[in-house]
Amino acid sequence: MVIGSIGAVAGYSTYAIGLVPWDLDLGSMIIALNGSIFAFGILYFGLLDVSAIARDRLFESMQEGGKKP
Repeated sequence: MVIGSIGAVAGYSTYAIGLVPWDLDLGSMIIALNGSIFAFGILYFGLLDVSAIARDRLFESMQEGGKKP
């Protein structure tokens, strides 16, 4: 995510400074590309899947069953 953000800043910087010889905003294109890459990573690889972590924390915090004193 950090690399994608740096790429967008670099694209906007080249456009703002005037290093791009044609009138094309690279920052917007890079952000759109990063959005598709992030969506693929989230859906295909489960990058934001926290259910396993939540399940482990739940079972660690549970007390054993039985009568309460």
